[in-house]
Amino acid sequence: TLLYGISDGLMLLYDDPRLFRDTCEFFVELMSEWGQAQIRAGADCIWLGDCVASSGFSSPQQYADYAVEPAFRVQEAIKAAGGEVIYHAGDRSLPHLEIGAEYFDIINVGEGIDIAEVKAAIGSKVCLSGNAHPIRLMNCDSLEEVARETRRIVEAGKPGGGYIFNTGEGVPRQVKPEVIRTMIQ
Repeated sequence: TLLYGISDGLMLLYDDPRLFRDTCEFFVELMSEWGQAQIRAGADCIWLGDCVASSGFSSPQQYADYAVEPAFRVQEAIKAAGGEVIYHAGDRSLPHLEIGAEYFDIINVGEGIDIAEVKAAIGSKVCLSGNAHPIRLMNCDSLEEVARETRRIVEAGKPGGGYIFNTGEGVPRQVKPEVIRTMIQ
């Protein structure tokens, strides 16, 4: 979808699903090579971003039919090179997350869904990451609130292990360094 534009790319699912799949095949090969090259260059873990595969753009059925399997093959290629992969569609849809849990080792969970609910539903199948709200939390003026929300998310994600604290999406560049320090502490 980034190649064609989001609207035109998603319309291919209806207008020309073969072209959509052929394009996915091209990018599976490209991203597999790119990820493996990063591992060979010294990276330990690759962030595999797949935001347009999320529930904001696709139904669970479309996600299962078109998105999850190509991304899984990229993950497997990177793992074959000795790396780990954090799969990120930034989802807050439990049906999408449940499908992804059948394929990925680590899934980054978007903000706006209770991480405890996600942990209870799929936490025994997959390592979870994420869930801190990148805008609300990162722009918070109260460091006490940042610490409180970070603790809440970590406590909800940690039972039984298999949780990595992270944001549910990217970190805005204007975030004050003391916010990041507070979260890390």
